[in-house]
Amino acid sequence: MIFLEQLVPQEVCLSCDGCCRYAQAASVWSPLFLFEEIQELTQKNLVPSCIFSHAKGSFHKAARIDLVAHGDHFICPCFDEKTRQCKIYLYRPLDCRLYPFLLVRQEGRLALGVDMKCPYIREHLEEAPTREYTKDLQDFLSSPEFRIIAQNDPGIFQEYPSDVQVLAVLPEL
Repeated sequence: MIFLEQLVPQEVCLSCDGCCRYAQAASVWSPLFLFEEIQELTQKNLVPSCIFSHAKGSFHKAARIDLVAHGDHFICPCFDEKTRQCKIYLYRPLDCRLYPFLLVRQEGRLALGVDMKCPYIREHLEEAPTREYTKDLQDFLSSPEFRIIAQNDPGIFQEYPSDVQVLAVLPEL
């Protein structure tokens, strides 16, 4: 399991209605799990394997978790809306560990991006702690450990809508 410090303070995350909730059942924003993450979660009986969907014709092993209808929106099945917490927080996927930072595929390039819908990021993007965290993420994404992950599963880089700001183009992976 990959350990990454959380940039956004917990109290900010718990007070926000953005993460883990989606307007559509099929969303590029829904969590993408690496094959190894799915294996770990299913072997520990934390989630059943049937809640993951692999894209048709997919060349990678990553899979999206199937979102669950909840009122007029959808939620991640690992999200407890009453407590506003993740039921698998200690085992959440890299995709969630990175957020509000994103692995972006844009115009044939791989990049580190950030979701500008995140209220914390909108307020703190230019501050020193966020710049330092971004630099640490870039170092991690250039590491041999991450290169292996990206080579084994290039589908972890996604195309996102325009409200994602690219922070750094990544070296060839």
